[in-house]
Amino acid sequence: MKKIIYLFALFGCMQIVMAQQDSSYLPLAVGNYWQFEPNYPHTVHAPKYTVTRDTMILGKQYFFIEEDSVRNYGQSYPWPTIAPLRQDEKGDIFAYIISENRECLQYRFSEWGRYSSCWGEVQNRGDVDGMRTSIIIGGEVGTDFYRGVGPISFGSHEYWYKLSRAIINNICVTCNPQVGVEQGKSVPETIKLYQNYPNPFNPSTKIKYSLDKSGFVKIKIYDLLGREMATLVSENKKPGSYEATFNANSTDKTLTSGVYFYKLHVNNFTECKKMVFAK
Repeated sequence: MKKIIYLFALFGCMQIVMAQQDSSYLPLAVGNYWQFEPNYPHTVHAPKYTVTRDTMILGKQYFFIEEDSVRNYGQSYPWPTIAPLRQDEKGDIFAYIISENRECLQYRFSEWGRYSSCWGEVQNRGDVDGMRTSIIIGGEVGTDFYRGVGPISFGSHEYWYKLSRAIINNICVTCNPQVGVEQGKSVPETIKLYQNYPNPFNPSTKIKYSLDKSGFVKIKIYDLLGREMATLVSENKKPGSYEATFNANSTDKTLTSGVYFYKLHVNNFTECKKMVFAK
């Protein structure tokens, strides 16, 4: 059974709402990612970190986290990492320094206080209500982690980045002060257009579709001659599952009984299905 967790008022984030089963401070699974936005003006840099692949080193499983843009904040933070990571049974994170052929402790989540890490002396400030912790370097720069989510903010007092969106084990996590709350939900694995229901229909029918990524969505209705009869959807959509309703009486064109087609177009994807209108 999935657990619902609520996180309130964190660095300008109204709420994080998610369904999850992984209770670690840094969930490591291929496909997980964290999208950040700057919490200070005069920058357009919005880094995204993705667990891109895993590998076996000396019989242990490590994961690579890669950034999709060039870093420009110019300081050394305990997030992200350029070395492959693994998690032990206590939830602590170790990095393997390939150039030096050695492993070092990167995040010690199992104990509070100071410890020697890959960067030298750092400090774990401990749990907040058993859900949040901070890893600090030199008392000024650091990273905040949330259990089951991973890093939720990092930087210094002057330059700070906060989590805006993440995918953790196929669960969507959002943090948006304008929207407030977005319910945690499973993210579809592919774009898919479903058969309408009911079919045949009179006068209305429902058309379901799912998106694995954001994009501008168009759904249009055509007759047998390829003439456009109606537009159901024409707007940007986030990943998720949706449903549109087509009512034959709502279109400005007269529809007679017969076969019609509905077509989904999003990004470079197009799919078309047949439906029957029976007066």
